[in-house]
Amino acid sequence: MAPKKKTKKTESAVSKKQLKLALEDMIEVMGLTDWDEDDPMNEVEGDITKLNEKQLEKQIVFCSDAISEDDEFSPATLTVFSALDIEMPEKKEKPAKKAEEEPAKKGKAKKEPEPEPKEEEAKKDKKKVVKKEDRPEAKAGEKAREKKNKGPGVIATIISLLENGPITKEDMLKKLVAAFPDREEKAMKSTLNIQVPGRLTKDKELDVVEVKDKGWKIK
Repeated sequence: MAPKKKTKKTESAVSKKQLKLALEDMIEVMGLTDWDEDDPMNEVEGDITKLNEKQLEKQIVFCSDAISEDDEFSPATLTVFSALDIEMPEKKEKPAKKAEEEPAKKGKAKKEPEPEPKEEEAKKDKKKVVKKEDRPEAKAGEKAREKKNKGPGVIATIISLLENGPITKEDMLKKLVAAFPDREEKAMKSTLNIQVPGRLTKDKELDVVEVKDKGWKIK
C-alpha cells in the first residue's frame, strides 16, 4: 500500500509572534483600551493571548482604521502592516510655496512699469474675473462650502460632550448620530471607543475619567 502524501500547511506571511507584538505596539501607541461589540478583542475580553493567528490579523486590520498620521510604530509593526496591506496615512507637510514665491514677488516688484495699454488690458481681464465670481452659482457654491466647513468635527463634539459630562458612551453616540447624519454610525462608534478615554488622554492630554454608573467626563 502506497504511503499517503503529507499536505503542507499554508504559512502566513508573518508569524503569530509577529502579529502579537504588532498588536501590542498598536495598543500602546494608539492608547486602545475599550472594545466595542464589533471589535474582535471583545470576544476574548481584551486578552491578546487568547487570539489565534486569524483573530490577530482581524484585530490589527480592525484597529488600523483609527491610525493617525502622528502614530509612530516600530519597524517590526510596519512590516506586519505591509504584509496585511495596511497603508499608513501620509503626514501632511507644510506648503513651502509661499517661501519660494516671496523672492519671485520681490523680483517682480523691481520690474519697470508696463505701458498704459497693457495696464488697461489687465484691468479689463480683472473685471472679467470679478464678473465670473459674482455669478449666482459661484456664490451659492462658496456659501455651501462655508456651511460645510463650519461647526466642530466628531472628536471636537465628543470633547464638548465630556466637558459637560458625565455622559455615557451610548448617549454620546446618539448625539453624534444626530449631529452628523451623513456619517456612518458604526464608524462613529469605533471612533468614540478609541477616543474615550485612550486617545483623548494620550494625544490631547485630557483628564478623561469614568464616573460610576454615570459615564465619562473631563475633569
